[in-house]
Amino acid sequence: MAGWSWRAWPDPFIDFGREAYVAWRLAEGAVLHRDVVYVSGPLSPYWNALLFRGFGVGLDTLFVANAVVLVALVGSWYVLLRSVADRAAAWAGGLVFVTLFAFAQYVGIGNYNYIAPYSHELTHGLLLASLGLLCWHRILRTGNAFGWLGAGFSLGLVALTKMEVLAAAAAANGLGIVAVLHARSELPGRLGPGLAIFAAGAVAPIVFATLWLAAALGAGPAVEAVGIGWVHLFAEDLASLPFYQRGMGTDDPAGNFAIALLWAARMGGVLAPAAVAALALRSERFGRPWIPALAFVVMAGALAPFVGDLRWLQAARPLPLFGLFALVYCAVRLARPEAAARRARWILQAMLVTFATALLAKIFLLARIYQYGFVLALPASLLFVAALVAWIPGEIRRRGGSGQIFRAAALGLLAVAVIGHLQTMAPHVDARTERLGGVHDAIRVTPVVARVVGRALAAVHATTQPNDTLAVLPEGVMLNFLTRRPTPTPHFSFNPFELRVHGEDEILRAFANAPPAAIVIVHHDTSEHGARFLGRDYGVGLMDWVQRTYTPVLQMGDPPLQPGTRFGVTVLERARSRP
Repeated sequence: MAGWSWRAWPDPFIDFGREAYVAWRLAEGAVLHRDVVYVSGPLSPYWNALLFRGFGVGLDTLFVANAVVLVALVGSWYVLLRSVADRAAAWAGGLVFVTLFAFAQYVGIGNYNYIAPYSHELTHGLLLASLGLLCWHRILRTGNAFGWLGAGFSLGLVALTKMEVLAAAAAANGLGIVAVLHARSELPGRLGPGLAIFAAGAVAPIVFATLWLAAALGAGPAVEAVGIGWVHLFAEDLASLPFYQRGMGTDDPAGNFAIALLWAARMGGVLAPAAVAALALRSERFGRPWIPALAFVVMAGALAPFVGDLRWLQAARPLPLFGLFALVYCAVRLARPEAAARRARWILQAMLVTFATALLAKIFLLARIYQYGFVLALPASLLFVAALVAWIPGEIRRRGGSGQIFRAAALGLLAVAVIGHLQTMAPHVDARTERLGGVHDAIRVTPVVARVVGRALAAVHATTQPNDTLAVLPEGVMLNFLTRRPTPTPHFSFNPFELRVHGEDEILRAFANAPPAAIVIVHHDTSEHGARFLGRDYGVGLMDWVQRTYTPVLQMGDPPLQPGTRFGVTVLERARSRP
């Protein structure tokens, strides 16, 4: 998967460029929220800045570091799945993780994968939350103080990333504490000291980050910076934008819920015959290995005609329903008397299901594995694999049936699903045939982008000096990073939402006080943010100032920001600087 998608991971304009740019600016001495506007917690940008300082500024540094995060995540979830299911489920989950999520390219925009994520806060937060759940595995088995410390410290670090992950991790940890309090006599270790250690570990990273930022920003702004994620999580401006309404499914709640039910019925219809056959064929009479193999072949063969169906991207719609059902099932099992070891396993399983279901909250009505779902739907998808490969077969065995038959049939379904998703990815990956960027910044892009942006980068280098500033409108801070030209203001994105939040007048004053040496205008339709084109549907004053102050020096492709334009870039320099 890495070789196939090699360097095709990021989008050349959107999102991942921000991740690289902010880390570079911090590595150069800038301060978050003072010199660089940011809308998430401080952990990830400062961690990436530390990597740049230690290993050099370049996309390669982030790619390698993110590959390490990916390996740690795959390993963490292998251990977690093996703890609450079995080895086969852990292997199946790991393969699904690597093939469907790790290097995902399901839409035209990159950034929704673990090597070049649109938000490091999501991938870092997921890893930290997963490590915290591993600590809970230790707590439930041994009651060890280091487990309590690790679980609390992980939760505190998650608080410095993305609020979606924090909410899910807090829900899982809260359930764990309640369950341990309820079953304290059946579990090892001393609960009182453990909870105190957990609380201290959780508070420590938050206090440290606040004090760190307070040294540069002051106490009030530092507190606001650490908690800024909560502000944007509940911002009405975000919830009202068409992009977020479509992404969350709130634009058509009834319709999206109906689709989830439809897909649940489809999956039930596919798996029900396998379950009936597994229950009817008693394990003691049909234990020969060729029978499960036949079940695999029959299931895969029956679904093979649909392997190229693009509707596979809708197959994750029922995940929230699965999560709710699994929560109820875990609650029922926890209410029964169990041996200590089995109770510990059920508590961990309930925590995993709680974490996975809570993480789906942002996409609850439109669950998917593409776009945000590459992180938000991952735990639920892996637990669904565990249900198919281990939990349901286990229930069938307890009722005297052949769990191996259902497991084999479920693996046949998963095999076809994986192949179908890979076929959906192929056009997006294979279209990126050209190289853009220097030795340590190289990425794969389409031929059009390589030709147009390549010449634009050359023009920026030719018309500016290394210490000059550059602004890319409306979005495209990756060009700032590739040319190592900073923006003249703390702002680096100028879509409708940014102008609404920060104020067009404020941004325009910042440009007037520190005009960039060059401006690059990139064609980008921002309808998803409520208005289509900069200078026509929003930001008219900003573009008027640009046109009065700057002169075009290069036009590549179609004229940008015009209806009917496919792709184009214009490079401008300050008019007074021309001879």
